[in-house]
Amino acid sequence: MKYIEKLSHYQELMNVAIWALEAFPNHEWPEDYYKSFIERYKTDLKERSEIKSGKYASVASLNHDISNALIYFNEASGEAVEQFWKRIQDENLPFKRENKLKKVLKRKRIINETEYDFVIDVLGPYIQQGIISEEEGILLKQYIGDFEMKGKA
Repeated sequence: MKYIEKLSHYQELMNVAIWALEAFPNHEWPEDYYKSFIERYKTDLKERSEIKSGKYASVASLNHDISNALIYFNEASGEAVEQFWKRIQDENLPFKRENKLKKVLKRKRIINETEYDFVIDVLGPYIQQGIISEEEGILLKQYIGDFEMKGKA
């Protein structure tokens, strides 16, 4: 029963994601890339919705799909992202926006390559958009440097 309930939430999540991406397009991306990005969400939704039994019909597998579906909406910014999270909240879906930078700042270090790539990707835009302060930006730049030095040792 837990899988079926979680699958229902996943389907709703994906429908909101597709709606947000189509209703509020990112004009900074090439149009063909953006269309294929949206198409990937549609394909993932269709594929997961068809899984009724077998080893992939598990909560763990579904959690992995949910995590993948939320990457863009946790890491990006813009109208589509903001409208996505607003609608997720309005529809009382059990998903929360994760602020990975706050975790890095609290921990005072970057722990792996994935986190490093994320910090590199969002640092500038997050400072510009006021999501993080200039002081937090300085700390994150230090953590980037520390991580790079650790990799060279």
